[in-house]
Amino acid sequence: MKWTTDTDCKWMSHLYITGHSLGGYLAQWVQSEMIDGALPWVESFAVTSNAPGFNPLMKFINNGYELKVINKLVNDKLKEYDSLIINHRIKQDLVSGFGDDLGIVYHYDCKTEGFPGYHHDVKQFKEVKEVQ
Repeated sequence: MKWTTDTDCKWMSHLYITGHSLGGYLAQWVQSEMIDGALPWVESFAVTSNAPGFNPLMKFINNGYELKVINKLVNDKLKEYDSLIINHRIKQDLVSGFGDDLGIVYHYDCKTEGFPGYHHDVKQFKEVKEVQ
């Protein structure tokens, strides 16, 4: 991503970052890196679905990464990301319940029950009841 923003930034007017599951985690990461100034700024916005959040208690190989996660969580509590990162999660999804998502989080109830991984599938958003 850094290479893209460094080389192609002059050609971009807007960047829309989306992702589901791990892709949603990465979308949050990239958008937060731009907001934090670690990547060149491009007018951008991130939207995720059923993405896991950030957890400072995870054991990281790289302590620098752990420090970045902690700083991001502090910035999130200060609402630094709320206008540029939107997360959508189904309450029954186990994966998206892990960690804290950056930015605003909308929770949805699913109309149907299913096996443990059922609610993680992005297709299940067509079965949601309402935003809460």
